[in-house]
Amino acid sequence: MRAILQGFLLFLLWATVGRWYYVCKVKSHCTPSTEEARLNQPPKTLGIYYSDTLLHQGYEQFVFTANSGHARFTSNNTSFLNRLIRQMRSQQELEVLITGFYLKSEKETLDETYENLGEARASKIQEWLLDAGIAAERIQTRSEMVEGKRLIEPLKFHFVSQHNATAGN
Repeated sequence: MRAILQGFLLFLLWATVGRWYYVCKVKSHCTPSTEEARLNQPPKTLGIYYSDTLLHQGYEQFVFTANSGHARFTSNNTSFLNRLIRQMRSQQELEVLITGFYLKSEKETLDETYENLGEARASKIQEWLLDAGIAAERIQTRSEMVEGKRLIEPLKFHFVSQHNATAGN
C-alpha cells in the first residue's frame, strides 16, 4: 500500500512539472505576450499644446484605475508635470486647460465630488499643480466623453494665453 501511495505522489509530481513545462516553456502561455505587454504599458503620446502646436511630446499617458479618478503616477508622469510647472512659472501669462476624458461606459460611474470621471481625472492633476504653487486662476479643467472600450488618452493639456482668453470675452 505504501509503495502505491509513493508511486501515486511521484506521478502527481511528474504530471504537475510536466504540465508546467509544456504550458509555460513549450507553449509560452505563462509570460505575457509582447502584445499584452504593449497594451499594459501607457503610450508615450502625452504632450503640451499651445493652440494647434505641440510644444512638448513623448511622455507616457497617465494611468487611472478603471472607473475612478485615482491616478498611478510614474516617474515619466512626474517629469511631465515638473516640465509643465517650470514653463508656467517662467511664463506667467500662460494658463493651462486640462481636459479629462472618460468612456461612455463610465458615464454612470459617479465620483463623490465630481460630475463625471473626466472632471475627476483633470482635477487630480489640478490638485498637483496647486500643491506646486500654480495659482488656481491659471488652471482650467473640463471633461469630454469618448467612445470605445479602452481609454488610451485620459488627459490632454493645452496652454492658453491670458491675453487670448480675455480677448474673446
